[in-house]
Amino acid sequence: MMVTYQSPDIRLEGRIRIKLDGDASVSLARKGVRGLLRELDAKHSIDDVLANDVAIVASELSTNAVRYADGGEFTATYNDVGTIRIEIEDNGGGALEFDPQMPSTSALGGRGLGIVVALSHRYGIIPRNTRPDQEGKIVWAEIDVWVAQVA
Repeated sequence: MMVTYQSPDIRLEGRIRIKLDGDASVSLARKGVRGLLRELDAKHSIDDVLANDVAIVASELSTNAVRYADGGEFTATYNDVGTIRIEIEDNGGGALEFDPQMPSTSALGGRGLGIVVALSHRYGIIPRNTRPDQEGKIVWAEIDVWVAQVA
């Protein structure tokens, strides 16, 4: 699934960027998203459940980047039609499609992508490099936190 909101009719209104370089940076990403949501909530009433969903998605994607791709860059944006987009750009390898498999009930991990899929409205993985000897990707998810009113 590849859907973006890079349209001339849609304006970016807020953005944060955080370098993911360890477990502490995952917390910073989560706090940064919460700050972005507070900024957005000042303009539009944001449902608390959706705000929590955004923070969880940010945390899961950031954790995966730190754990499996040796970090990366976290970016969260929101636009004027009510979409929060979370992107993680990393240098790691890995699958280029979401494949959320359910782990055994005794497994300590492995549920993150399933959570992202369940909480996001759109998601995907974009290969950053096209040559086989280069690695890297952008993992992204979008959540619509409010709906723009059409006049």
